Amino acid sequence: MISALGRFGLSEKEADLYLTLIRRGQATARELTRERRLDRVLGYRLLEGLHDRGVLQITAQRPRLFVPISPGLLFERVLQARRAALAADEQLATGLADQLPRMVSDDRSGPKFQVLTGGAMLYPTLTEMVTRAQTSVDTMITRRALHQSLRFGLQRRIGAFLDSGGRFRLLVEQDPRLQPLLRRLVRSTRSRPLAQIRQSAPQPTRMTIVDGREILLYLVPEVQEQGEEVAIWTDTPEFVRGHLTYFNHAWKRSKPIGPE
Repeated sequence: MISALGRFGLSEKEADLYLTLIRRGQATARELTRERRLDRVLGYRLLEGLHDRGVLQITAQRPRLFVPISPGLLFERVLQARRAALAADEQLATGLADQLPRMVSDDRSGPKFQVLTGGAMLYPTLTEMVTRAQTSVDTMITRRALHQSLRFGLQRRIGAFLDSGGRFRLLVEQDPRLQPLLRRLVRSTRSRPLAQIRQSAPQPTRMTIVDGREILLYLVPEVQEQGEEVAIWTDTPEFVRGHLTYFNHAWKRSKPIGPE
């Protein structure tokens, strides 16, 4: 319980005092410091600090009694502050994301190549690729990776891309466990003829190609639970064209899901 309260801004000793007051209802500073075997000066300083932050209230009677605010009020106040901070960070991030690319030099020395490791690097990169897509997004994916992509909210990016008139092709491995999800995806894209979903078995590759110009290719299509995803991103024209040819070949041999 003390450890959990630490997530809401209370130190170990502060959480101990707060829990003691929750249990007792109210108590004097002397009673609290004695019960918790705290140094008197330290105990008084902790209680005054909690009062200043609004975690405790003090009665007007003598001797003064400390009374805790309700846990619900404590948690909601902290969460409100975090939500406000997150909103400010999102606004700042939006501004920076718009301004910083203008500082990038236009001097392009040729195709680029990156090795990316871990979902914290891969999925933001994939999100950026879909965000800058203009004409086409071609994705070959595994069952587990499809679920992970949906958890990261990539379907919203794809939706915005389709709304702008882009073409989306999704080639996923055949797996009975995927059928309910695929049926939902087909229903959600029924009014968008440029969104097509097909199945292929087996699924030896995992990649996303955007506008035929850049690719995110996973070196291991499906990792174990404890494994780490590794992929390469590049806009090398020959590399992208070669894999797009492979994708188109696999697409022609795959089985459509729903009308095309």
